[in-house]
Amino acid sequence: MRYTLVVLFLACFLNVQAQENLDTFNLEFENKTIFDVIELIESQTDYDFFFIDEWLDNEKLRSGKYQQASINSILEDLFKDTLINYFVLERRIILTKNNAIHDKIPEGNEVLIDLMDEERPKPVFIEKTEATEAVEEEPIVPERIGKEDIESSQTKYTISGYVKDVDTGKPLANVAVSVRGKGIGTSTDESGFYKLELLPGNYTLVTNSLNTRNTIKRIVVYNDGEVNFNLKEKFEALSEVLVLADADRNVREVISGVTKIEVEGIKNIPLVLGERDLLKVAVTLPGIANTGEGSNGYNVRGGKTDQNLILLDNASIYNPSHLFGIFSAINPFTTGNVTIYKGNIPAEYGGRLSSVFDINTKDANTEKLSGEVSVGPVTSNVVLEVPIVKDKAAIMFGGRSTYSGWILRSLDEESLRNSEATFYDVQAKYNHKLNDNNSIKATAYYSKDRFSITSDSLYGYSNRLFSLGWQHKFNDQHKGELTLTNSEYKFEIEYDGDFNDDFGLYYKNDETELKYKLNFDLDDERQLTYGVSSKLYNIAPGDFEPLTSDSDIEFLSIQKEKGLESAAFVSIDYEINEKFALDAGLRYSMFTFLGPATQRIYQEGQPRNESTQISVEEYDNNESIETYSGLEGRISARYFLSEDLSIKASYN
Repeated sequence: MRYTLVVLFLACFLNVQAQENLDTFNLEFENKTIFDVIELIESQTDYDFFFIDEWLDNEKLRSGKYQQASINSILEDLFKDTLINYFVLERRIILTKNNAIHDKIPEGNEVLIDLMDEERPKPVFIEKTEATEAVEEEPIVPERIGKEDIESSQTKYTISGYVKDVDTGKPLANVAVSVRGKGIGTSTDESGFYKLELLPGNYTLVTNSLNTRNTIKRIVVYNDGEVNFNLKEKFEALSEVLVLADADRNVREVISGVTKIEVEGIKNIPLVLGERDLLKVAVTLPGIANTGEGSNGYNVRGGKTDQNLILLDNASIYNPSHLFGIFSAINPFTTGNVTIYKGNIPAEYGGRLSSVFDINTKDANTEKLSGEVSVGPVTSNVVLEVPIVKDKAAIMFGGRSTYSGWILRSLDEESLRNSEATFYDVQAKYNHKLNDNNSIKATAYYSKDRFSITSDSLYGYSNRLFSLGWQHKFNDQHKGELTLTNSEYKFEIEYDGDFNDDFGLYYKNDETELKYKLNFDLDDERQLTYGVSSKLYNIAPGDFEPLTSDSDIEFLSIQKEKGLESAAFVSIDYEINEKFALDAGLRYSMFTFLGPATQRIYQEGQPRNESTQISVEEYDNNESIETYSGLEGRISARYFLSEDLSIKASYN
């Protein structure tokens, strides 16, 4: 009898409440704070609000117009983009943050109601816990994640976030993030990002890394949400120990012939005249050799030096060396890492046969002003990192120069004392995290070399590049990057003769590329990469001109050339099972030779001279002269023979 009365009472109460919620109102407001809107509703209706002021964002202005709208529809629209839930009890409106007030008794209580929908999500209760181990301090009170939705049929929610260094604000890769006692975990990617799929409830997240302090966070999951970690560096006294996080990378990697070099990992190698040189380290790898002493360039697996694609923040750099190849043109203080593909080359790269050197500069410190200075026997180097917006934006300046000219003038040998050998390079990078889903990065670089050793000729060359990138995260599975780059390489020879034959020979290559690349995680075993790119070449093959008015050299200019190289690419990284994995891709490349140009037509099979010339064809600016295209297949496979042994095969 007692149970029957309770059921009847609750049924009547819910029916009365439902009838009251059917009342409709006219309400209009513009550019009002949330507190002003609540006061307006209270003044025009019989409802009273109950809440804690700190829960509500009183900075954002709101506007709305409602005609014959129920209180529920007004509240639903008012709090749809917040963490606030509401519960209407007669003429009282109770607001809660994160969690919702349930109007049905959860399972496991003494009184059961037959009409209760058993499939409806159960309320999540906060469990009281105590710290059980010595870890980095985190609040004992759990952090509530997401907004509980009583009507939702979703069973699992995505918890994601970023792991960063608390002092520098830089993302931390390869940090393990696990759920205590659940057997669930993951690790952060290069940007410090991680994600977990969890049921609603109470959890304890734990971070684990070799060089940071372990940290715990207790959370209550109501819906999708973000949990970020700011970790402190862990210092331990080690003697003569080298810890390699990627010691088995070569075994696990699906793509064959890929090597990644971190600047932090080469600090103990011998220096070259006081310089730490990334590209000198690359020469020690299998399959890569220097072209010779006092020369620029690298031979990769028998290929020529011009068959290597060298990228600095996605922009091409044509001559990456200073001073006859003794120094690299890449500043080690501004460089983060370099990835070398000398076997299977991913489908997103094209235009070269032998290898790809993908060099990435490090992001500037967004936390505090920092810098580094190096003074060597031949060169000096300085880098300065300046925060612009704390935790969001910063700019880095780097510069390097040589005083080899001063050294040469100090020598006793007259021919060397009159020689010249100078170089410098400057670089700037700006990185800005606009929000959790968008960031931009811009890099500018310039280098210059001039040398003349016991010679009457002065040689010089320069590299200039600019790169602008926008990274956008559509969701946790889908990311994209739009990149605009421009590169210019110049080479010149200036000859000072004794018989009125002094001349200058000048060459220039300029290229501009627009590229859009997307990454889509289909599931844990399949990752898709696809995109398009287009690159415009402007080449000045050579201008031959007199240096002075007394020179007998006549001006001669070789016809300039222009071309458009476009491509579409797609590749998939597929882990078929625990042992076998596959990386396959397709790239469709197209090159169009563009005007303006003059083409002379000669008799077929005859020597090409004025007597065998048939006609002359003129092409206007940007007019298509000839188009070449083709489909390129790339595939690489890996098979585990054991945990520390694998075999690979690839085809380009």
